[in-house]
Amino acid sequence: MTDSSEADRILHFGLGRRLPVVHQSETSECGLACLAMVGSYFGHDLDLPGLRKRFPIGARGMRLSDLMRVAERLGLASRPLRLEVEQIGQLQAPAILHWDLDHFVVLHSVRRGRAVLHDPARGRVVHSPSTSPGSRWNSRAPVIFSQKSPPVACA
Repeated sequence: MTDSSEADRILHFGLGRRLPVVHQSETSECGLACLAMVGSYFGHDLDLPGLRKRFPIGARGMRLSDLMRVAERLGLASRPLRLEVEQIGQLQAPAILHWDLDHFVVLHSVRRGRAVLHDPARGRVVHSPSTSPGSRWNSRAPVIFSQKSPPVACA
């Protein structure tokens, strides 16, 4: 007889969530692309064209408040945090980070002091905060997410 944790491992219930890389088409779409990544991680059927149609954005892109409002409408709970670069390893991934003061990226994981990021403009990137402390990181705007309501489709 297999216990429930063994069955979960075998059947992959709740395990093996994947965080896709979604590339932005326009410079202003990094926020939407990050939401597509995080939403997909939580089981939402999202793609960038669907999000673009449902949530039109201007040429200047999204502000943090816009990102959180769209997340709410997608059934994701979000909250902004204030962290220093040394605390990045304490974040629950996936999290959206405000990068270079004008760009959003998704934190995939932190391993051995290196942050694995999904950058909608560049793809999967490994960044070492210790070699360039604070140079790209805006400590006012990491946003962590959790599932709030059943997944929605926006594809």
